[in-house]
Amino acid sequence: MTLCEGLLEVLQLEGFQAIGIESGDAAYVAARRLRPDLIICDYALPGRSGNDVVRELRADPEMASIPIVIVTGYSDHSIRKKIIESGADAYLLKPFSMADLLRVVASYLPH
Repeated sequence: MTLCEGLLEVLQLEGFQAIGIESGDAAYVAARRLRPDLIICDYALPGRSGNDVVRELRADPEMASIPIVIVTGYSDHSIRKKIIESGADAYLLKPFSMADLLRVVASYLPH
């Protein structure tokens, strides 16, 4: 099971409607089309990086207010700083627990 599949399963079991997108290019297009309430995006994506997706969504007035959480395996402080500077609302450092994920989601989406 991939991380994306695991996240989707947990979110769906908790009653959230969730979809998975496998690339930065597709994520940006899907976000524009679907207008989600929250985006959870990996930092290292094929195509556009997670930071690129965040910057592009933040530049779009119709998408700028959507909370975005970046997940990353990079523990380097400079990467975490880039994530926040890109406009992400929060980040989760891999590996993280599903309880951590649900806490972050709950802070943006009342359940």
